[in-house]
Amino acid sequence: MIFKSLIENENTNIYFNEWSKYRQTVTSYIMESIMSNPSMSIGKKCDKPSLAIWGAGQCNDIDISLLSDYFKLVLIDCEQEKINEARSKYINNNPCICTDIPFWNIDHEAYELFEAMLIDALPVENITRYIDEYMNSQHTIKYDELPKFDYSIAVGLSSQLCSRFIALLSNYKSNYNNNELDFLYNYFSSLNKAAVKSMLEALKKMTSGLIIIGYEIKAYNNDFKMEQQDLKYFSGFLHSSGLHFDNSLMKSSVSGNDILQNELYSLLCVTKKYVLAEQNFFVWNFNKYKHYLMHLVSLSLLN
Repeated sequence: MIFKSLIENENTNIYFNEWSKYRQTVTSYIMESIMSNPSMSIGKKCDKPSLAIWGAGQCNDIDISLLSDYFKLVLIDCEQEKINEARSKYINNNPCICTDIPFWNIDHEAYELFEAMLIDALPVENITRYIDEYMNSQHTIKYDELPKFDYSIAVGLSSQLCSRFIALLSNYKSNYNNNELDFLYNYFSSLNKAAVKSMLEALKKMTSGLIIIGYEIKAYNNDFKMEQQDLKYFSGFLHSSGLHFDNSLMKSSVSGNDILQNELYSLLCVTKKYVLAEQNFFVWNFNKYKHYLMHLVSLSLLN
């Protein structure tokens, strides 16, 4: 079964040293973004504000050891063993809670059954009916009964919410014709939209202060010239425009993030329930074969 190898490949511990610069950039952005906002503050060590890291995983992309000196950390992930491992590895005597808030709750058995259906080349209608029934069976989270965090971070999460479905489908696409594949990819595009909306709803409902979101705009496969051109362009945009969010600048080519961009634009520029407190663009050297242009945004609720 391919699903087991997908889970194994999600282990990011091998990138800890390689991601050193990226980890420092993201962590510095978090600290500076919170401290530079007039309505925000980092409490004294005896009275730390809470900081939730959504989709925390193994925490190789954020320096939770440093952050735990200033915040009461809450690591949120559906893969509990990963965040427990991260807490044991990086947190010493500082308080840190590991939990799951299942705003998008798909267990391993659901993916395994999905893969079995693909292997058997079941009709696409049967597959989507199963996923619909599975999603409709999920319990609604009563956010009003849960405590709020002072700050929340979700970096690289929106592109992962339906990625396992897409990865599995890609491995068994030879079992389906082009029309069937188009049907399934369109279906997962709709599912992605629901997933991103659920993520944002959870962030909004459970955060009283700043929400920091990071996402990939574009992937580069050793195209360093284009990478530097794009980075120069966006650096110029930051210098000239400052706190302006423009989702038409470059639509993200990463699945899920194009949806996120539209939702962020709606929050900031249409409903205007949030204001853009900070933003930055930089390159994430994911590995020696692939780099990403990243966009970090900080949203502050408009009182």
